This record gives sequence, C-alpha cells and structure tokens, in this order.
Amino acid sequence: MPDISALHFSWRTALLLLAALHLVIAAVLLWRRDLERLSNRLLAVLLIAVVMAFIPQIIGFAGFYNAFPQLTFAPFNVTLAYGPLVYAYAGALTLGRLPRPGLWLFAPAALQFAYYSVNFIRMDWETKFAFTRTFHNPYIVPLEAVLALGFGVAGVAASARLQLLYNAFLNRRTSAKAQFDARWFSAFLLAMGAVFALAIGFELWGLIVGGLSYVQGFWFYLAVGVICYALALAALITVRHPFPKITRMDAEGAAVSAPVGRDWAAEAQTLRQRILEESWHLEPQLSLTELARRMATNESYLSRAINQGAGCNFNQFINAMRVDAAKTLLSASADDVLAIAFDSGFNSKATFNRVFRDIAGVTPRAWRAQTSQNP
Repeated sequence: MPDISALHFSWRTALLLLAALHLVIAAVLLWRRDLERLSNRLLAVLLIAVVMAFIPQIIGFAGFYNAFPQLTFAPFNVTLAYGPLVYAYAGALTLGRLPRPGLWLFAPAALQFAYYSVNFIRMDWETKFAFTRTFHNPYIVPLEAVLALGFGVAGVAASARLQLLYNAFLNRRTSAKAQFDARWFSAFLLAMGAVFALAIGFELWGLIVGGLSYVQGFWFYLAVGVICYALALAALITVRHPFPKITRMDAEGAAVSAPVGRDWAAEAQTLRQRILEESWHLEPQLSLTELARRMATNESYLSRAINQGAGCNFNQFINAMRVDAAKTLLSASADDVLAIAFDSGFNSKATFNRVFRDIAGVTPRAWRAQTSQNP
C-alpha cells in the first residue's frame, strides 16, 4: 500500500511547480503562434523537455517517490534532446527546416526515452531499486551526463556557426538585415550556453565534493527555469517578423558565374541610379532576389556589381541610400525622427538609429542638430 503519510508540500515543490507552470504556459503560446511556426514549436518542445526534468524534482520534494516507489524510472528524463533541439530551433529559424540529419538528430533522445519507459513498465519497484544500485547509477547516469553535456555544447556550437552563415546571407540578400540581426539569435545562444555552462559547473561541483544531494540540485533547476522562462518571453516579444530563410544554394555556397571584364564601378553607379529613380530603396523589405527580378537580370550579376563595383554588400549598398534620403529629410523637414525613418525605408526607429549611426557616425538627432548649426 502507498504510504500517503510521506506526502508533503514543501516550499521547494511550490517554487519548482510555479516555474514549471510558467514554462508550460509559454510553451502553449509558442505552439499556437502562426509566425515562425516550425521554430516556435521546436522552442515549445524544448521548454516542455525542461519541464519534464523538473517533474522528478517537484514530486521528489513532495515525497511521492517515498509514497509511490514504483514511480522510479518514469520516463521524464530526455536530457539527450536538449542539444539537438537547440540546433533544430536555429535551423528552423534560419533555414525554414530541420538541419541535417533531420529527425535523426533526436535518435539518442528516443533511445533514452525507450530505456526509461521499458524499465518503468517491466520492473517491479524492488527490481528497480536493485538495478539502480548495481547498474543504472554506476554506469548509465555518468554516461547520460557526458552525452547530454556533449550534445548540448555541440548544439550551441553548430547553432553559432549557423548564425555566422545567416549574418553573411542577410548581408548578401536583404536590405532589412537590421530587422533580423543577431540580437535575438545571440540572446538565444547566450541563454542556452548559460544553461549548459551551469550544467557543466553543477557536474564538476559534484565531482569535487564527491556527489551532490537531491536538495543541492534544487537551485540548479530553479536557475534553469528562470533562464528558460525569460527566453520564452523574449521569443514571444522580440520575434515579430518572419525571418528570411537561407536557400539551399546559399547554404552550400554555390554561385552562378557572372561576366568578366566589365567596368563594375560603372555598373554599380548605373544600378544605384536606377534604384534611386524608382525609389526602390525606400521599400523596407527590398531583397536581392526582388531587385534582380525587377532589373530582369540574375542575382549573381547584381552581387558582383555591388561587391566589386561599390565595395560593399547588398545590405550596406541599400542602407547607404536610405541614410542619404534621411539626411535630406532631416535637413529640409521638421518631421519627427520616426516619421523620417519610415519615409526613408526603415521599419522601426531602433533600426533607423542603429544603421544611421553606423554609416554617419552620429545619431539622426545629433546629425540634425549639427546641420542646423552649420547651414
């Protein structure tokens, strides 16, 4: 018979339960979101995987394992999924699909879940305790820890490499790079890096002191919960537009050859003049693909003209024209800076300020003040 008297509701249970409930709510909101559906659903799954790691702590501090020892080996442990989920999220955000090797990324986590499920179903609690003491704790637990941390570090590293490719892609292909800049991507990688760094520190601390108790692990789980909840809120607030996706050709580094022997500086000047005449630079979402279509040419030719003729990438080429337009408006108009930002082809004041400062060396307001003092 279960020993119901062993159950109790501690403050540790309350805090972890509160953290888990917040993560579940955030996961539901992310799952239901239409914007960036695949990446948001993968992030939701990652949050649920974290919640699953909380469950043994929540019910353990409440005395459930003492009251119901048969709960041992309940399949809550999916730590081998964390690293692959981080990489899968990064791939979905930038590629629009799971990165290679696709669903095989989750094979180790599936095996881990199967291991716990089989032992949970087939063993009685006395056999579970003996198996835990003689095999699981000495061999499986250390192996799980090493693999989970290894997959986690590898997932963050692979995602960081994907971020570098994505930034290069944005520079080449879109004039709205600042809208999709590395701020959110970097925040995600920093948060995940912090979680795995905490996990590594936790494991090293355990090795130094000869093992950590159940109670000592509480603060680690609480810290992870806080980091993941802050990350979920940031995802819901920060990601407001669909991210341009790296094409397969870009991802593989393929290129179409362009004619040689041209005066690329003259070609870049002609291209610039055409864009200014048509006011295409004032369109916030102008891309290299769309510009090539309008010019009835190919993207390789435009890239060559911009890179070799103007000495910059597509993003810088278009934004330089936008900043020139903004300077004219700032000098000739008393309009609000936000209105000028929109009229110049930018889609937010923050983006406008950042790009203007990068190109002009000062903020729009400072530039307006300088030009008004020196007519």
